[in-house]
Amino acid sequence: GFERTEDGLTVELVELIEDGRTLERLMDARGRRRDWPPMAFAEDELWHEGPALRPDEIEYEGWMGNYGDTLERRYHRAAVVLWPAHEHWRNLLDAGARTLLDELLAEPEARSGESLAAFLDLGDAWPPHAWPSRDPEGLERALELAVRWGDPAASLRLLEGFGLDALERRHLRPLARLGASHGAGFANAVVELWFGTAPGASGELAGRRVHVRDERLLLAALPLLPALCDEARRAGAAKAWRAALARLVVRLLAAARAADARGRRAARPSDRRAAGPPSAERWRTLLDAAASLGDADTTGAVADALLDEVDRARPEVGMAAIEHVAARDDAPLGRRRARALRRRVRASLRAALAGAERADDDWSLAPLGGCGCTHCRALDRFLRSADARSLEIRDVQDRRRHVEQRLAFAERPVEVRTLKRGSPHTLVLAKRPELFDEARREVDGLRRALARLDELDGGSGPGTSRSG
Repeated sequence: GFERTEDGLTVELVELIEDGRTLERLMDARGRRRDWPPMAFAEDELWHEGPALRPDEIEYEGWMGNYGDTLERRYHRAAVVLWPAHEHWRNLLDAGARTLLDELLAEPEARSGESLAAFLDLGDAWPPHAWPSRDPEGLERALELAVRWGDPAASLRLLEGFGLDALERRHLRPLARLGASHGAGFANAVVELWFGTAPGASGELAGRRVHVRDERLLLAALPLLPALCDEARRAGAAKAWRAALARLVVRLLAAARAADARGRRAARPSDRRAAGPPSAERWRTLLDAAASLGDADTTGAVADALLDEVDRARPEVGMAAIEHVAARDDAPLGRRRARALRRRVRASLRAALAGAERADDDWSLAPLGGCGCTHCRALDRFLRSADARSLEIRDVQDRRRHVEQRLAFAERPVEVRTLKRGSPHTLVLAKRPELFDEARREVDGLRRALARLDELDGGSGPGTSRSG
């Protein structure tokens, strides 16, 4: 508990759950201010003469829900900080990974051998966290050190401290240079470390932590893949990176297909539609990466998977790929695969068009399925009927709500209202004329896609069918 007095704040400690001490505003022996975070120290590490130190500021915060009462004392005192020379780098690491990396970079390049040895002497203290850092600035410093040291083991140790979600476009050039310097073994290790491409990799890989445990991280990193392939080629390290990047393309291809499958299985039509543009962009990126890599087997794997997606009634994905290929100056798919893709997309578009066309007196809708209750069976019969335009369900509120919620989730163009006359009330369902508008929009879109495909087929170019 606590109480305020005229002299300040009086606090009575009842139960101590956690305490700690930090040093702030540190300067080095030359009087230079160091931009370090507060450094923790233990009570028995503080020595002073004279009476007990009195705090200059006291701040109390009561119970906040997520944590209990907090008391903070600040002392405006100068202290001389001493530690054994052999503990210097470990103490800097305790202050934070970026603090350590900044100080290692500040060492003169003439002493690179000493700073490298100091880093390796940290042993199991690096990486400093159980979970890899998401700090892009820290990763940039780690890559700069790795290039300076030129040691493959130290380079890999440095990168172990950072997760895939720290990787950005600016990191790819030094990363590619490291592959050029250290060879295919290093490139393979980096890709395994961040992307887990080894068969069955999960949690542990050759004694190292695999940093990917969420497929969303893989998909977020996918846009970097073509740029990494390009940087490897510019660095003269295409051979060193080729095998690792080929496996990486296949790994990200599998992640993209899994995401596509989830999009196809989405219960709401709006969710399925929303999954389309990201899917098309992922396929364009995979095509660019395969083309940049220049590996025939990898290109074949991407092309075959793309054809399979088209066969799964996904013509919009194939159409986006055709447009993308047509816009390129090269022929990433080759003539045979480009022709096969156009042929399969055309067949898929025609099948979709046949299913989308609706007669002016056809009021039928797709049934919901999935529930065998009396009202849902009646609802499905109503939806399938080409003639029925309305349905009334008179029952208690819970059963009416069950039907109403299923219709709302399925996003069918059906108006729902409750007729509050008599007891129980009546749920009135009426098909909306918008279903014809939706059908016309879908048909128009499919016809435009077929016309565009005809236009592309009428063009010329090596494997691209570019229109003139």
